[in-house]
Amino acid sequence: MNMTVAALCMESTETATEFPSRMNRKGKNQRITVSTTTRVAVSSRPSSQIGNVIKVIKPYLSNSMWVFDDETCGLVREPFVCGADEIISRISEHIPGREKGFVLVFSEHAIPDATMVVHHDRKGENGVGDYYVHRASGMRGWLCPALMCYFPKAPKAIYAVAKPISPPMVGGRKQTVTTKRSTKQNE
Repeated sequence: MNMTVAALCMESTETATEFPSRMNRKGKNQRITVSTTTRVAVSSRPSSQIGNVIKVIKPYLSNSMWVFDDETCGLVREPFVCGADEIISRISEHIPGREKGFVLVFSEHAIPDATMVVHHDRKGENGVGDYYVHRASGMRGWLCPALMCYFPKAPKAIYAVAKPISPPMVGGRKQTVTTKRSTKQNE
């Protein structure tokens, strides 16, 4: 059954279970109630389209531009432009051979090893796309409407970390790749 829900929020609901009364130490009846809280994620997307909280893309250089592919969204060589390309360069600068591709992990929720956080700055011209700012460096970048492939609405912040693509298996073992990890670039 594919159902669409109309709102995006986190809700708390309480259910109470009552147990028979007992006498407490002072001889008075005591009512025991146990409450549990259930968190419910509600989305404006059809239930078949609710995705992971942590997203992954693999940017690479094509014709001197940072681009990525995502067949689930129908994106091929989707470019990062208007400052977003500079942010991609900054977050991946510690990865050797990054121009051939790297893994970009991102979420609207804090990721423990995030090396960069960008904050929503404003909507784009005529309401198209959204601008984000990396507060520590002052870098600003525009993310096009393809952002909606990953979030139902533009998040207040995006937490991200860039990692090298895992080396291939050779003889049943992963090849070891040594990289210098950049210092935290958070806010």
